[in-house]
Amino acid sequence: MGWRDRFHQVVHPPTARERKAIRTLREKMNALPALTISSTATKPERAWTEFRQTVRNSVSAKDPRYFLRWPVIQHTMFYPGHPAELAALQSAPSWGMWRQAILESPAGFPQRYPALPESSGNLIHHAYALWALEQNTTCITQRLKTVFEFGGGYGSTARLFSQLGFNGTYIIFDLPEFLLLQEFFLEHMNKGESIEFVSDFTDRRIVPHPDLFLAAWSLSESPLEVRKKMIPLIKGSQYVLIAYQAKFQDVDNEIFFKTLRPQAPGLSWKSVPIRHAPGNFFLIGERQ
Repeated sequence: MGWRDRFHQVVHPPTARERKAIRTLREKMNALPALTISSTATKPERAWTEFRQTVRNSVSAKDPRYFLRWPVIQHTMFYPGHPAELAALQSAPSWGMWRQAILESPAGFPQRYPALPESSGNLIHHAYALWALEQNTTCITQRLKTVFEFGGGYGSTARLFSQLGFNGTYIIFDLPEFLLLQEFFLEHMNKGESIEFVSDFTDRRIVPHPDLFLAAWSLSESPLEVRKKMIPLIKGSQYVLIAYQAKFQDVDNEIFFKTLRPQAPGLSWKSVPIRHAPGNFFLIGERQ
């Protein structure tokens, strides 16, 4: 069966393995403490609490095998793609490597990218970010030993690292609902066995000096108190890749990230505008 047939297939009854995975996901999601919004919550805190509750409701009421079509996921985690990103990868001498790494799977029922139907705009988007890191530093993704990702989406970037040949320690720090979704996605692809899923700042699995600190439009959407707790990890990293938008609700991210740089004096910084996405930037750091 070709990818087109798999992609366009009608909804089918879940297999025994899928039933078990769905049951486990729902049980773990239902066991999470109830969410509340305090009267002093900031706009970002309120927004993400609402997203979390919507994910919980969707897991309960919908078929998780098709979660990449849920509006809450498409709105917060799935980028449809841009021609400039695919063009950058195709122009790279290592395009053959990238092309193999961005092969999409049917897991989650993703929308394919029209110009490269064997991939998706979102997976190309994640590869483009790593390509930008390599273009602006001495980093070689396959040689990294430890990666700390703050905000792992649904697990797509962790999947990309695996498909690039990364076999080190990969840690995802995220909210509990998204960690469960990541675990569901990555286990479906048999890529979750070497990944640590963390949501507690005191968790001893957190590596204090990761080779790479990665945060793609996640740190820039977090409350300031949470951002400050990530600074020691950023300071201790060999490489840093942060993608951010100039403003998120009532937070001026340009000011925040300008003040972040002097707090990590051992790192050399570059701010790289994302030309095809005005108002968005890569903040790239490399230890000197």
